[in-house]
Amino acid sequence: MKWATGVLFSLSVISIPYLHNLKTVDARTPTVAQNQPTCYCQRLYPPGATIADKFYWVGAEKNLGVTFTGKFNSAQKMAETFNLAKEIGSFKGKKWKLSDILLAVDFGGNGNVATWQVSGPTPLVQKYLNDLKAQYANKSVFYDFSASTIKFTVSAD
Repeated sequence: MKWATGVLFSLSVISIPYLHNLKTVDARTPTVAQNQPTCYCQRLYPPGATIADKFYWVGAEKNLGVTFTGKFNSAQKMAETFNLAKEIGSFKGKKWKLSDILLAVDFGGNGNVATWQVSGPTPLVQKYLNDLKAQYANKSVFYDFSASTIKFTVSAD
């Protein structure tokens, strides 16, 4: 991990260009932030926000959006949690990865803290939520954890 201008910050399989003194971004698009105090580029989706249709399930099972906040036991546990290639479950004959449901992540907290949002088919997102709750209950990944549902709308594009 390097923190110099123009060098990539890497967390698991997420690589984010570090731009010194980046302060603002386009208000329409949430971006993934890094664990760096001088970067103020992250923004999570607000309730009722329009999201890309690839993240919004319109089937009979309905869509479920959830915002999570986790305080991780270690940087390693946080990196493992945000492995985009990690399989989170099967639904309708497809194996789903975290990258299939992950909308936005905020690594801007102090220490090993993150807030992230997911959206997808209710049974799949509910399984993901239950798995995270179990990791909190046995204290294997989180020392503090919370989750709340959030309503999204789908883009007409």
